[in-house]
Amino acid sequence: MYWYALRTETTQDVIEAFDLQNPRPINWEFGVQATGSRKYRYRRYRNKKPAIFISPPVCGWTLAIGNWLPYLSNDETSSAYQLFLHLSSLFGEAQFFDSLRNVDTYSWVKAVQGRLVRAFSIGQYEEYFWDGGELTKAEEGLGYLLPSFETLLDEKIPWKWPTEKDVLQIAGEWSVNPGLIDQYDVPQSLGFLCDPSN
Repeated sequence: MYWYALRTETTQDVIEAFDLQNPRPINWEFGVQATGSRKYRYRRYRNKKPAIFISPPVCGWTLAIGNWLPYLSNDETSSAYQLFLHLSSLFGEAQFFDSLRNVDTYSWVKAVQGRLVRAFSIGQYEEYFWDGGELTKAEEGLGYLLPSFETLLDEKIPWKWPTEKDVLQIAGEWSVNPGLIDQYDVPQSLGFLCDPSN
């Protein structure tokens, strides 16, 4: 799945920024599970519509989670790319994370005040590769060399393919690690399960 992290505690603003419809209160567990399938596991939310989960605020961040969100790539002309920059202008900072194990694709991207500051993405297919901006301290903390345009062409340089664990670690360093949500000191609260506008 993939998700956006936005520096805001106002969930309604996130719902409006993605132009989402029909928000229903829901907790983390049900909300995340509902976004991964057209057929919701829990009877109360079961239907055949796509779904997006907007989390309650966590340490100053709100997450938008679900495979029906615009997928961010290095295509600067795409609507998803333009939306991402707009979100970073609107909220001050926007981040995108991706862990698609079925195609071995992993990404983390950050923009601040309408400007892309770091982007990394790698997958089975060449069009997924994206290496932009300066390496961050969080990436250096992974403890291995990430592939770059230079290292991909040099077989003597021992770079390593990232994993889902690495994506979550970067997310935790930059904003919020959704895999460790129980460890954050936040009050009990509900997010919203929403329908995409189209």
